[in-house]
Amino acid sequence: MVLDYLSEVTMSLLVAAQRKDANLGWCPDFVSSLAPLLPQIRDKKIRVVTNAGGLNPLGCLRALTEAAKQAGVKLKMAVITGDDLMESKLSLTPDQCVSPSTIVSINAYTG
Repeated sequence: MVLDYLSEVTMSLLVAAQRKDANLGWCPDFVSSLAPLLPQIRDKKIRVVTNAGGLNPLGCLRALTEAAKQAGVKLKMAVITGDDLMESKLSLTPDQCVSPSTIVSINAYTG
């Protein structure tokens, strides 16, 4: 099962959420929607792939791990990171963006 949660607008909303709480930055509706299905996902050996981790895939993993624990379900879970390019913000030139000081998120599609 593949679930696509992100768009440019969603990323901006995740930035705003993460500014309020550093533990946020991921799509909480992914975890709340998937939580009741975890026993069936385990029993039917369904693989779930998503980008719902947004700006904080490790935070999303922690929340999903907690949901699985509460449901008494053991699942193998993994996270892919590496799309956060904010450290390269200062190397941007004016012709590449309006102003580096206005950039709040730089993420690459990593395939």
